[in-house]
Amino acid sequence: MSSRGGTWETPRLGDLITVHHGYAFPGEGITDEPSRDVLVTPGNFRVGGGFKSDKLKYFAGETPPDFVLAPGALIVTMTDLSKGGDTLGYPAWVPPSSRSRYLHNQRIGLVEILRSDILDLSYLYYGLCTPAYRHEVLAGATGSTVRHTSPSRIVAYHLPCPPLAEQRAIASTLAAVDNKIELNRQMNETLEAMARALFKSWFVDFDPVRAKMAGRAPFGMDAATAALFPARLRDTPLSPLPSDWDVTTLGDICAKPQYGLTASAHWGAHGPRFLRITDINKDAWIHWAEVPRCAVDPEVAARYALRRGDILIARMADPGHVAVVDDLEEPAVFASYLIRFRPRDEATGKYIQYVGRSTSYWDYLAGIASGSAQQNVNAPALAAFRLALPPAPVLDAFSNQVSRLRGCGHAALRESRTLAELRDLLLPKLLSGELRIRDAEKAVEAVI
Repeated sequence: MSSRGGTWETPRLGDLITVHHGYAFPGEGITDEPSRDVLVTPGNFRVGGGFKSDKLKYFAGETPPDFVLAPGALIVTMTDLSKGGDTLGYPAWVPPSSRSRYLHNQRIGLVEILRSDILDLSYLYYGLCTPAYRHEVLAGATGSTVRHTSPSRIVAYHLPCPPLAEQRAIASTLAAVDNKIELNRQMNETLEAMARALFKSWFVDFDPVRAKMAGRAPFGMDAATAALFPARLRDTPLSPLPSDWDVTTLGDICAKPQYGLTASAHWGAHGPRFLRITDINKDAWIHWAEVPRCAVDPEVAARYALRRGDILIARMADPGHVAVVDDLEEPAVFASYLIRFRPRDEATGKYIQYVGRSTSYWDYLAGIASGSAQQNVNAPALAAFRLALPPAPVLDAFSNQVSRLRGCGHAALRESRTLAELRDLLLPKLLSGELRIRDAEKAVEAVI
């Protein structure tokens, strides 16, 4: 086999691998309550390939030992709930973990290499991410609301196979890009944890106030910032609060709330970004590159235009989830399942964002959510939420620190987007032999 262009053998995957079905774990044992056993579901697959660990499902019951997945095993999803089959057929690696076992659920395929002398497992992973493979999987998918594929359809694909040494070099080059993207993701998780810890220290535990009450300097805080906090608490209708803080409502510190735009018939390749619940409830950051566009009349778009500092709250599907628009690169509007609260300034918006992750907020949500089949909340009830309001200098100090953290996070997101675009450009060219591995390595080295 040649190491370049069009002369590589393209065997049928069924001659090189097999894909094993998972086990139908009983529904009564499936739970959201964390436990040792994580039940792998199609929701654990990222668009484009890879494992995601948010919103895990767990299993509490007897587990057949043959359906415990080994760390580093290659799996594929054979079911997708989205209309476009966004993750159908994509691969992922079973994560390493000393605390969890990952269970091989039905509709998840476990890949076994039959001819390791011909096919490298890491190279196969990237082969299952290519547009050509995805096209074949989607073309043969069944179902309209829920899309399905099968082991037989997956193994029917013909994959270009260069010599093993080149396969490993290709996989190593692409993995270097993915590893950097993953490091950025982990860094962003750390940055967000730091922001949440700062909010809890200042606005929940009142650490600076309690330190001054005890005659100590607040830990890890410069004198100018420490001077912003009083040295005593006072009783309020909410709870004991720092003596110069007020009690207010969400509606009192924001403009009149507004429901979003219904744009189901207005999708387009151009126009403003159309922010949906699914774009704000994945993590603490809005990934604008993944937000679709909508073709909408400019006058209508102007009524729903987002600006920096806007707070968006989901009114159904994930009712109460809060996001702030703090990195807006181009015009955007928001969907009807979202409610916009426009704070009086960006610093107040940053504060509200983290109030929306507090126990008191979610306790309040539990009391106002309505609906049996689908829980929902409305703007008047959200506007009535009572919260503590620190003085403006405290909010400014908090906003400055959080903005630095989130600024680093947004820079990492932009870098990851550039890296992902490079990987997606290199992937089909490398696997077709159109691009030489040395040229790809140079391109990757230039950005990592």
